[in-house]
Amino acid sequence: MKKKFLSILATALTFTLLAGSLTGCGNGASKASAAGTQQASSSEAQGGGTEVTKIKVHVSQGPAPYLYVNEDGTPDGFDYAVFKEAIDRLPGYEAEYISATDGLTGVLSGIYDVTVGNWVWREQRGESYYFSYPYKVTDKAFVQREGDEPLKDLHDAAARGYSVIVGASGGDTAALEQWNTDHPDEQIKLIYSDAGVVVRYQQVADGAADFTLDDGPMISAYFEEYQFQGIKKVTLDEEALADILPTVNTYYLYAKDEKGKKLRDDINVAIKELYEDGTLEKLSEQYFGYTTTPAAEDFDSTIN
Repeated sequence: MKKKFLSILATALTFTLLAGSLTGCGNGASKASAAGTQQASSSEAQGGGTEVTKIKVHVSQGPAPYLYVNEDGTPDGFDYAVFKEAIDRLPGYEAEYISATDGLTGVLSGIYDVTVGNWVWREQRGESYYFSYPYKVTDKAFVQREGDEPLKDLHDAAARGYSVIVGASGGDTAALEQWNTDHPDEQIKLIYSDAGVVVRYQQVADGAADFTLDDGPMISAYFEEYQFQGIKKVTLDEEALADILPTVNTYYLYAKDEKGKKLRDDINVAIKELYEDGTLEKLSEQYFGYTTTPAAEDFDSTIN
C-alpha cells in the first residue's frame, strides 16, 4: 500500500478501533491480558461483565516511517503499530485514535490521554509527562553528495572543513551545536534552515552544504518516496553514533496525573511483553528492514 507522508492531512482525522478481547484460552492468557483485566475484576464479580476504559490516543501525522497516513485515511507506521499491538493485548481498554499535530498540548489540556509521536526524553518534558517504556532506538545517518567520499564520523567532517545544514531547532541541531561546544578545535559550520526535510536534502545535492544529519529510517523512507538524484545515505557505526549523541530511545507520553500513570503502567506491561516475545523486533524488521529494539535493561524501570 502506498504511503502518504507528512503533507497528506491538513485536518485531523478521527476514527475508533476497538481493542480485541483476549479470552485466555489455549496456553493461557498473556501477562498483558492479565494486567489489563485487573481493573475489571470488581464489576465481573458483580456480574456486570468486563469494564472497559475508553482512551483518546493522539497519533502524529509524521515523520515516516515512524508515522504516516495510508491512502484510505488510516494511520500507520512503526510507532503506531507498536502502540496498537499493545492495546490489542489489553481487553480492558477501547482506543480512539486521533490523527493531528497537537499531541503535547493536547495531552496537557486533557484532550488526549496519550500521544504517539516519536518522542524522545527531554528533562523538561519529564516534568510534565509520564514516559512509557522505550519501544525503539533511533539511529542516525548522513546525507551526502553522491560523488563525495563517505564520511566516517564528525571528526572526519571537521577535518574536511565540511558544513552541515540543520533545522532551526530540534534534537539533531542541538547535538551538532553541542559537538562544536565540546570540540573547539574541530568546528563544523552549521547552516540553519527553516526548510523541510525534502528541501534540506536537495540543498545538499545543490551544494548549499556538504551534508546533513537525520534518522536512518527517515532517510531511507524519503529516498524511496522522492527518488533523489545526486545524494546518498551514509550509515554510521556505533562509535560514530556515540560521538554524535547518546543512545536515543523513543517513548509514548501520558498526562502526569493518577489516570496517566495507571494507563502508562498498564500499557507498559504489554510493551514489555512485545519485547520479550519478539514482536518489537518483528515490527522493526517490517517497517525499517533491521532491528531497532532497546536493550533489555531499559524494561527494568521507567525513566520517570
